[in-house]
Amino acid sequence: MRRPSMSLLLGCVLCILGCGKGDSPSDIPYAATAEWLTISSRAEDVALTERMAATEDRKELEGIIAGLDDISYRGRELMTALERQPDAGSRLAQELSPPAPTPRSVGAALLLTELQAVEGRAYLAGVLEQGDDALRLRVIERLLYSPRTGEKRRAYYQFLLADPRLTNGLLAQLDDRSSEIVAAAILTCDKLEVPGSHERMLPLLRRNAGSYRPRLLLALANGPLTEELLEEILRLRIDLKRENSYGALELLRAFATGDVPDLRQRARDELKRQIAAWPDEFAASDDHRTRGYDSNRLAVLRTIAETADRADVPWLEDTFENEIGLFSAPALEALIRLDGEAGLARWVELMNDADRRSTVLSVGTVIYAATENEQVVQVVDRYADGATDDELPAYCRALMSVGGEEARQVLEKHSTRLEPRIRESMLEAMERNRLAAPHGETIQRVLDAGLIDEASAERAKEFLEEYTRETGRRVELLDVLVAAEAVIMFDAETGEIPCRHDKLIRQFAATSRGLFEPSGVLEQFEFPSPDQVQDGEYTLSFVHDGRLYTGQLQNNGDWYDVERVVAMVNRALADAGREERFLPLVPEDQTAAFVFGDPALLKPVAEEFHLPLGDDPNAAMKLGRDFEQRAMEALRRGG
Repeated sequence: MRRPSMSLLLGCVLCILGCGKGDSPSDIPYAATAEWLTISSRAEDVALTERMAATEDRKELEGIIAGLDDISYRGRELMTALERQPDAGSRLAQELSPPAPTPRSVGAALLLTELQAVEGRAYLAGVLEQGDDALRLRVIERLLYSPRTGEKRRAYYQFLLADPRLTNGLLAQLDDRSSEIVAAAILTCDKLEVPGSHERMLPLLRRNAGSYRPRLLLALANGPLTEELLEEILRLRIDLKRENSYGALELLRAFATGDVPDLRQRARDELKRQIAAWPDEFAASDDHRTRGYDSNRLAVLRTIAETADRADVPWLEDTFENEIGLFSAPALEALIRLDGEAGLARWVELMNDADRRSTVLSVGTVIYAATENEQVVQVVDRYADGATDDELPAYCRALMSVGGEEARQVLEKHSTRLEPRIRESMLEAMERNRLAAPHGETIQRVLDAGLIDEASAERAKEFLEEYTRETGRRVELLDVLVAAEAVIMFDAETGEIPCRHDKLIRQFAATSRGLFEPSGVLEQFEFPSPDQVQDGEYTLSFVHDGRLYTGQLQNNGDWYDVERVVAMVNRALADAGREERFLPLVPEDQTAAFVFGDPALLKPVAEEFHLPLGDDPNAAMKLGRDFEQRAMEALRRGG
């Protein structure tokens, strides 16, 4: 017989104490309205749930303490669990008492350091000074991997760098006898930007760097680009054709795009020398389409082309004539750029070459992006008329890229040959591109609408400046909202049972700018027997603004009951007098996404920028399950 569960006992207590069903909030958009939700304001109910949740949190902390020996990944959920426990720091500090460091004490020190406790940082510095190889390696490798992002990660790195004993300990590892420790120290010193680390790395390059040389070269590319360093690279004559030469390539690219003319030219000359002796091994192969291509070789060609000036025109023309497919594209892009206004005539003429048309079209897609150039649109239109079904998407993407009203009309004409879903997606994306503005303007529009605050706007501006500089992409409304941390995204499939809806509640809280701050978050999952988890019942509870919310969730296997979780959160916000809600976005796959904001303010902005708001919180789960079903059917047919 199934024993009474704590969730059932809690339900009985609530009924005895007179809790009521949630009033039907028909006037509250995106909030719970069904019989599965119970709300109580009674102090006794709230206190009981808080105690039960505290007990579960305590069990979770004890589980973390018990597993300190092999803690390797400090995930966000683990750190959040520690931060919920006021005495987590003191419990971890108790584990630092052994006279000699152990895997257990190092695990505790890593967690303390993540919590920015000075005793943890000091302990790790001592391990670097006196620990054995295995423990030192663990410290070096794990210092970097913080679950924090943005400002919080930078603050964590600054906390590490503030201890000279720790930074000196890291620098000392660069001279260790173990190549494995040296390789790890190179990466950590580089990523943390430990002062003096790059100067310490140059002597390593002069010695036999062995297995860690690619990582060493990659790190040196991030440091001072001196003549001494370039001389050493040229002396080594590293063959970029080798698979592990990525570090050398990045270092030469850094010099080739640097600010010192003499060093820049010498690096470019070295790249030209190497490409001259580096044939395209795939070009002559019948199966080159399926075998792929050499990305390092393409990167060398791009670097030379992107840094070219008029003196390079003969080399560019020769390269374009002799290279095939995407390997010829960088040279053509550079030629068109250097031609200035005459570059368009070169592009139009080359579009007449049927053998090269695919490559020339792809170059035009990049060169004339967002120009709304009518002549380019006319040329694309003319050749799209005769394009095969396989070729047509490339022409449509070119029209999307060029943009403008004429391009939109031509896209509408040709896209009728595409699948309806793809056609609709392209037209929608083109409209969003039309509305895309410089990220500063979009951020200001969102700020003026009251969807984000000043602090969030500053975070978004800082992130998007770097993002647009690195990618060259236009910024859309969703980009701004994500950068402002006003969007929560998660996989609707958890891959585990129970699904831990309590963790999902905390993710929503982290995206609410402090407006949704639940306590006593508790999930209970009761099932008849271990082989009947599919019949298990979920009860999710949390306390918000003095009210206890208890919901009976659907058992969807290893998929979240997103609909009811969001409904509970939105109901709590409404009851607290907040206008903000979590609104679903239309998903493309099983990734669920919700925007946080006042619907009255968000909807007009979303409509203006063509941000697709949805009406089904479970849509991501449905898409994922549909994909799984189709995949299984395909396997059965194949079997």
